[in-house]
Amino acid sequence: MPGVPAERPRWNDTTLRGAARTEGAARLRSESERPANLRQGRCHSLLFKPQPLISPVQIETSMAVPARHHNYAVAGAMFNAFAVGPVGAENDFWFVGLQPPEEGEPASRPLLCANLLDPFGRRLLTLERNVPTYNPKNCSVLTSEDAYQVVGPDAADVLRVQTVWVKSLGYHVSYFHCRFKDRTGVVRMESQGVADAPSAMLHGRAAYGIRANATFARNDGLGEEQVHRVMEMAGLH
Repeated sequence: MPGVPAERPRWNDTTLRGAARTEGAARLRSESERPANLRQGRCHSLLFKPQPLISPVQIETSMAVPARHHNYAVAGAMFNAFAVGPVGAENDFWFVGLQPPEEGEPASRPLLCANLLDPFGRRLLTLERNVPTYNPKNCSVLTSEDAYQVVGPDAADVLRVQTVWVKSLGYHVSYFHCRFKDRTGVVRMESQGVADAPSAMLHGRAAYGIRANATFARNDGLGEEQVHRVMEMAGLH
């Protein structure tokens, strides 16, 4: 897990103004030294290639919001819930992990809502509280006390979630084995870390940890409408 970040240096107004002047001068020099076709905005595709992977956010442990019975290993920390993507959209990828109820469904089982796409960016499967509600390709959903698995029409794993009791933490932890892209081909959720206990890294707009007042502990760009939908899924609105 990441350590506590070092304290940032303190800058006064004079230092900031000096840094701005230096940076501005360097930018002007850089512009004058660039080839004319680049200065005018005409760049060669071999020089500038799109980056398909957005850098993941590594969450500080202090931001974690663990629940009493079950949590998700996400972004290097433990959270009772998380969300990524345009939650509720039918034509794009999104994924929500919710805190399972303490009554009824086992508290050790993850509670998932998601809209998953196939490798071509087409809608493949929609899950509502672990149950497929849109499944035209007849994906298989396999569940047990410690595992939740989605198998695609080609018999390959689409999603695998392994839940284990972690004695040192005192609760169950769900680990994701997956790699999901949005409709444009950008990776939005993937497993990273050790094979038997990976952390799900979320890329782009995402939110982490639901507090008692129905807000997220950390929200990295998830819109108000998406947040409202997540809280409705969690039964908090």
